[in-house]
Amino acid sequence: MKSKKYAVCWENDCGYGTYYFATPEERDAEMAAIRRTGTDAWPVDLDCPGKGYMERLSPETLGKVLKAEFPSDATCWSQATDEVRDMCREARLLAGVGEAGAVDFRSFSTPDQWNQHGVEGTVRFYQMLSEQKQKEFCNRFEDWLVSWQNRQVACQLAAKT
Repeated sequence: MKSKKYAVCWENDCGYGTYYFATPEERDAEMAAIRRTGTDAWPVDLDCPGKGYMERLSPETLGKVLKAEFPSDATCWSQATDEVRDMCREARLLAGVGEAGAVDFRSFSTPDQWNQHGVEGTVRFYQMLSEQKQKEFCNRFEDWLVSWQNRQVACQLAAKT
């Protein structure tokens, strides 16, 4: 029996899930079928995070990913890292928004403010991007995003055992 090294993650208004496959071709066929229903879906290679498997995320999915990782009720600075600031800055630069439109992270004195405004800013700027620029953003942060996806898949696998 082949091990199932490939997954497709999906999310819509009703929930989210992950399906597992032995080959990337099986995974890609299922992902195409899911997308035809209007549901957001993306591939994950469980063996090779950060190796070109990240696709463009919808703004809604990006927002959910960032809110899960950077909670708006953060109580300590370990929950509010430089990654959210870096993503916000990159999305702003790709959108062609100048410093005057930037999120001023120096003005935040609590981790919850840092996360809330950083996530909101990232999603706002990301929505301004063309599909090609959104792919560029996802490629820039591919290692982090695929790592996040793999952690979610690992949690789902652990819950099944």
